[in-house]
Amino acid sequence: MNKTMISIIGMFLLFGMVSAQAQTASERPSLITVNSSGKVKAKPDICVTVLEVRSSAPLAADALQQNEKRVSEVTAKLKEMGIGESDIHWAGNQFAPSGGGRMYMAGGQRPTGFEVYNVLEVRIKNPDVTNYDKFSSRVASILDELGKMGAGMLSPDLSRFSLGGSSAVVFALENA
Repeated sequence: MNKTMISIIGMFLLFGMVSAQAQTASERPSLITVNSSGKVKAKPDICVTVLEVRSSAPLAADALQQNEKRVSEVTAKLKEMGIGESDIHWAGNQFAPSGGGRMYMAGGQRPTGFEVYNVLEVRIKNPDVTNYDKFSSRVASILDELGKMGAGMLSPDLSRFSLGGSSAVVFALENA
C-alpha cells in the first residue's frame, strides 16, 4: 500500500470515531428496564387425553378392517357423550408386526400377524370451571366408557419417547 492509500483509510477511521463521539447522551434513546413477577392461578377448563385403538389379526387387511370399525365406534361414542367433532383427532392407521417380536432376524420368533393402531387425541371441555370435581368425574367416565370399547392409554413403546410415559391425560387451560 502506498502512503496516500493509508492516509485515506486513516481519515475514514478517524471520521467514524469522531461521528460516534459526536452523538451526545441527550441524543441517544432512553432505556427503561422494569423487572417484576406475578402469579396466576386458574382451574383447568380443558382436559386433553391421548389414547390408542389397536387391533391384531394374522393378515394386515383384517387388522385394518377391525381397527377402522373400532375407530368408528369410539368416534360415535364420543359424540354421544357430548364431545364435538372438532375435539376428536385421529392420527391415522399405523402398522406393526405382532406375535413374535420385531427382532426375529436376530434369532427371535417370526411375527405371526399384524397390529393396526390409531392414536386419538380428545379435548374434553369444562363448561363450569367452578366445579373441578364434576369435571374430573366426567373425564373419568369418558375414559371408562372408551376403555370398555378397547380404547386405552398409549402402549409404552409409543408413548415412552414422545410423551414421557404411558399416561397421557393433561388438565390445562385452553387459552392460557
